[in-house]
Amino acid sequence: FPSHDMRAQALGELSRYGAVIGSHSVSHRDATDLALEVVQEELILSKEILQNVLGEPVTEFAWPIRVPRFAEMRKLAQDVYYCVYGLDVTTTHCIKRNPVSALMYRDEDMEIAL
Repeated sequence: FPSHDMRAQALGELSRYGAVIGSHSVSHRDATDLALEVVQEELILSKEILQNVLGEPVTEFAWPIRVPRFAEMRKLAQDVYYCVYGLDVTTTHCIKRNPVSALMYRDEDMEIAL
């Protein structure tokens, strides 16, 4: 695997080329199985880490696994992030995520396969 510095550099390059870098938690655990305090820590710490790497605000978050069934957790994410996404399309703050098999971004200086 690439080193942390190389991954951070790649994220910075993607961001400079217009990709939106959002948070996805620190541990990628199902929030429904966690205490509210742990979810809060996951939301805030993942945002802080990415903002330190990118040097810019991180405003979007996608729930790993699924949207938690507890309203308090969903509200907490909405308080920390501007946009919150998830797989539960029954809520007003979520969108359906579709898999992307192959997407290529081309630029004169760089070609990135996403």
